[in-house]
Amino acid sequence: MSQFFAESKNINSNLILITDPKEIAHIIKSRRYNLGDKINLFDEKRNSYAGIIDKINEDEIVVKIVETHCNASLQTSELTIACALPKNAKFEYIVEKLAELGVFRIIPIVTERTIVRLSVDKVRQKAERFRKIAREAAKQSSNPIITKIDEIKFFKDIFDEKYDLIIIPTLEGKRVTFKDAICSVGTGPCACPKILALIGPEGDFTKEEVEFAIKHGSKPVTLGKRILKVDTAAIFVAVGVNLCVRP
Repeated sequence: MSQFFAESKNINSNLILITDPKEIAHIIKSRRYNLGDKINLFDEKRNSYAGIIDKINEDEIVVKIVETHCNASLQTSELTIACALPKNAKFEYIVEKLAELGVFRIIPIVTERTIVRLSVDKVRQKAERFRKIAREAAKQSSNPIITKIDEIKFFKDIFDEKYDLIIIPTLEGKRVTFKDAICSVGTGPCACPKILALIGPEGDFTKEEVEFAIKHGSKPVTLGKRILKVDTAAIFVAVGVNLCVRP
């Protein structure tokens, strides 16, 4: 089922205004919607809407709202993945796949072994690009919840929030299995554990970074016997949390 994006500022109790030229072109030219057609939309606040197209102009589409749903309760966990910017894999690909899998939030991070270095202006441009990719991925996968994308941060700046569980996959030292770590958080009808997963760069986190993470409440885990690339590890964690944390 196709769904389209509308900014919450353009939505009231009865009507939705779609003003983004690209979204208008997608609806009318690509998907060939017409007056009177039923249409599904969502906004950045986790609301979804069923409506009927009432007006079509060059610069806007007007939709009459038939049903409204808040989708916050659809998430069984608030999984944040803090992922090192990779050397070879495209971070855009990582954002796209994690958004399709319903990851709550992504934090691009710079670690000691991160080779990619960006200027401040480039960082801002990249963050906005990542957010657009996340929105398109939500549309493509019929996910009414848009993954949040933070500005790029340094490794030591991501431990200033409280989480029910923080895991740091690493290749060495004393570790527990990924499954055991995830199963240690509360589940049930009312549970929505807040989880932070740290994904390191090529070459893994440094020993000092792992020790710093442990001091700030992180649990070292193993993802198995194979050494995974950055993008594979991030997807593995997202899928694993989806499978292990259920309402």
